[in-house]
Amino acid sequence: MMYWGYAWKITGDRKYVDHAWKEMKAVCEFPDWGPVHPIDTGEMLLGSAIGYDWMYEALTEEQRKTMEEGTLRLGIEVLRSAYYGQLHVPLKFGKLSGGNFVMSDTNFNAVVNGGLVAASLAYADVYPEECFDAVSKAVQSLGYMLPGFEPSGGWKEGPNYWDYTTAYLANMVSALDTACGTDYG
Repeated sequence: MMYWGYAWKITGDRKYVDHAWKEMKAVCEFPDWGPVHPIDTGEMLLGSAIGYDWMYEALTEEQRKTMEEGTLRLGIEVLRSAYYGQLHVPLKFGKLSGGNFVMSDTNFNAVVNGGLVAASLAYADVYPEECFDAVSKAVQSLGYMLPGFEPSGGWKEGPNYWDYTTAYLANMVSALDTACGTDYG
């Protein structure tokens, strides 16, 4: 979505929106976005947020509605349930507490919460109650993961996961700053 969205913004060539829409429509028709492995859902949410936000004016009302409903049902609501102890899925990686990403101190936390925040801010005009609740909970959840960068900014899971973790964290902070005017510390 980032590449198609960037190409659309730079060139104005409709072919990028058309191709992106085929992908966005397909994923909104999936039965789920892999909640057994919530990191998959977080990644899907980031893609949905970028496609919806960056190509919004080029999408029809019907296309937007498809994305809004699919993203809420397959991503936002699924992950939001974890903050209330209702998403219990086995994870194979990372030190977890409570059986999910919410209290994880690994990359899972940054990726899932980063995707959720980006999507929640993109769709907040349509689903304000659900989206702002998810943003609030996701920002609080980061407190479990952020100490993994101490004491010097390296990442406890090594350089490859540092890149992965910080990319999602940077997207999340940028989305918060752009949409809310703050990154909430």
